[in-house]
Amino acid sequence: MLLQEETDLYGLMLSLAQSEKDAVINSNLDEINKIAEEKDTLFFKIQTVEGPRQDVVKELAESMGWSPHDLTLGKLSQLVKEPYSSRLKERRSNLLAMAQSIRDINSSNRELINHSLELVRSSFSFLNNATAHKTVYHSTGKMLDANQSGRVLSGEL
Repeated sequence: MLLQEETDLYGLMLSLAQSEKDAVINSNLDEINKIAEEKDTLFFKIQTVEGPRQDVVKELAESMGWSPHDLTLGKLSQLVKEPYSSRLKERRSNLLAMAQSIRDINSSNRELINHSLELVRSSFSFLNNATAHKTVYHSTGKMLDANQSGRVLSGEL
């Protein structure tokens, strides 16, 4: 039951990660913020399920004389009989696939956000350079060190 609930929650996390990617692509800041709040709530729910799941694993491992870290779904699926073995293998496969998809989408989102940030920085730089005074030379041939005026932004993010 706990494993099914945790699998369902990770499925929701995967769905949120994809929605977040769409929001980032569309530069929808309100949607990005909404999804971030939903992810925080979902992460808390996952943690509330993970604790009892780890307790069950610890109890089971100790009863078998194993370390809880050594008792994985893969090993457990080898120790139990059908139909439980097949169910555990399928659940393990689903969880691994979802975890990998979440990692991939999060990595893609990070790249998209970094790219967007670089575009914003470039735009700020362009605007600041567009408002800069023209270079003035002294009769000695040296450039006049004039302060920039008309600066659009402070240059800090």
